This record gives sequence, structure tokens and C-alpha cells, in this order.
Amino acid sequence: MYWVSALLFVVAVWSSNAFSFAKTSRGSKVGLPNLQKSRMPLSIECAAQPDLSGLSNLELKLRKYEIPDKLTFARVLMIPAFMLTFIVGMKGFALGLYVASCITDFFDGYLARKWKQTTPFGAFLDPAADKLMVATALVFLVCQLPAWWFALPVALILCRELGVSALREWMAERGQRAVVKVGPLGKWKTALQMISTCLLMYACPSITEFDIDLSLGMSKPALFSTGLLMLYTSTLLTVISGCKYLQAAWPVLTSK
Repeated sequence: MYWVSALLFVVAVWSSNAFSFAKTSRGSKVGLPNLQKSRMPLSIECAAQPDLSGLSNLELKLRKYEIPDKLTFARVLMIPAFMLTFIVGMKGFALGLYVASCITDFFDGYLARKWKQTTPFGAFLDPAADKLMVATALVFLVCQLPAWWFALPVALILCRELGVSALREWMAERGQRAVVKVGPLGKWKTALQMISTCLLMYACPSITEFDIDLSLGMSKPALFSTGLLMLYTSTLLTVISGCKYLQAAWPVLTSK
């Protein structure tokens, strides 16, 4: 039955392709770059082009399709599909979409760096897509585990993500966004959040089940305990990285 998840993923990628074409088409009537409106000298444009000498012919051909941005946008489109399938009790479909979303989170960044295809659109949407998907999974899990020992780390994660997002926006307005750019600690906490939520969702059924033992993951205690431990670890990294971002931005925050 996982073929439905694969089908929804294909639909999401196709939709992102249509979005990318529409975005490109705004530059000219036929979807080609509007060279007449370019204010940059040709010599500067050529100098600004990335060095693609290390890429193979296949990679150069694939690079034209802007695959990293399409994967990021597809991940955003997976969120409502994940919500719907989780709520109606299609646990396998929901988990398949969530795992696919986590996998694309790795590949879009990897391909963007490898193919030297980082864009402002991808830089904005990639972290936002991660936060939206993980936050959705955490909220659904809280519905199944209405206990303070589970709600507390979820609340800390959500508050930190909202606070850091607001801080980055404020710093960007002052031209200081690089001060609070994503670091290695932030990447590790995101990876742990995704792995822990995958394990917890697999250990617990959908929210339509009312068997308390199943809802609390008692049918798979080892898997549930591992997921919970990883969630607490990711919460610790989340708080530490948030404090580091605040410390880095503090001179700008307190300047007059």
C-alpha cells in the first residue's frame, strides 16, 4: 500500500515543477531570461557564474531542472497530504510521506551544494519546510501522548523554532543574517528530531485509535523508548543551539 505514498510524492514533485516554470516565466513571455532588463554588465555576469568544471555531463543536464528547489517545494506540498493520511488512520501512507520528506531534506541540500545551485528561494524555504513538517508530527504525537513529560520537550522545540525564526528575520532586516546562519549543531538537532518522530510515529498508531496501550507505544516498548530518548536529546541540542544563536545576535540586539 506504500505505492499511494509514492504517488503523492510524484504529484508533489510535478506540482513543484509547474511552480518553478511559472516563476521562471514571469521574466519573459516565453519563460526565458529577460536579457533586456538586466542591469549587470556581461563581464560581471560571466564572473558571477559558479565553477561547474567538476560536474559530469549528466549532472550538468540535471542541473537545468533546478531539482533542489523542486524537492524543497515538494516537501512543503507533502505536509497537507501527511496531515490528511495521519488523521484518517492511514498510518502507513502518513509514515511513508514523512520518511520521504526527511530523505528529501538531505538530498535537496546535498545537491544544491554539489551542483553549486543555492538560491534565495531554497535558502528561505528549506529550513521553513523542515520546521513545518516536524512541528506537524510533534503536534499529532502530543494528541496521542497527553502527558507533561512529552508535552514539555515539544513545547520547548516549538518555542525555540519560532523564536529563532523571528530572530533570523530581524537580523536579516539589518543585514546581519549571516551571524545566525544554520550551524552544525542545528543540523544535528534537526536530524535527531526527524529520526525520533519517525520512530515514535511507527511505535504509536494514528490518533483515531483509542487503545491506550497502543496509543502510548506499549506494543513496541524498545522502539518507543529509543524514539523518546532521541527526542529528549534533540530537545537539549535545540535549546543549546537556540542559546548560541541568541548569544551571537546579542551585540546587534543591544546596540543603539
